[in-house]
Amino acid sequence: MDTKIVAKYAIESLCAGVFFVHNHPSGNVKPSMEDKLITDKLKKALSLFDIKLVDSVIISDGSFFSFAMKVYYSSDNEIKYILVYLFFK
Repeated sequence: MDTKIVAKYAIESLCAGVFFVHNHPSGNVKPSMEDKLITDKLKKALSLFDIKLVDSVIISDGSFFSFAMKVYYSSDNEIKYILVYLFFK
């Protein structure tokens, strides 16, 4: 993940906030140290432009982890939709 590219799109879109979502194909949604470092780096970079990192979410088949909520979700039910959007000023 390139922080500059994420910031570029957020700035060009005049975003007030960003949701960053990525998947773990392994099925394990527990955040790695790299996930934590990337989330922190992105949060700091976006804040320089008064853009909030609303959440960083890790998804996999039937489960997810939200940094903002600091919760894991796992279900036997398939997650039907993941909605990702940007807030505009």
